[in-house]
Amino acid sequence: MAPIMRDGVEYEFTTVFDLDVHHQAQASKDRTQMFADKIFQITEDTGALFRQWLGQEINESARAGMGFETQHGQPVNASTDKISQ
Repeated sequence: MAPIMRDGVEYEFTTVFDLDVHHQAQASKDRTQMFADKIFQITEDTGALFRQWLGQEINESARAGMGFETQHGQPVNASTDKISQ
């Protein structure tokens, strides 16, 4: 299903989530590689992960709440076991 955007939208999105009727999100586009192969509900923890990706520090409990692992304080992509940048 192709995304529907308002006329005049000329942005290149970093992450696009598809939501189902049960409010479960899955990334159809994800340049951050934080949400690859994950189905989850979007919460404040999701926003905290974006903030961290943008270079800000967050509480490790936010990562744990989303089921993400860390290695030496860096996020690890569960699908590749590599440290995400």
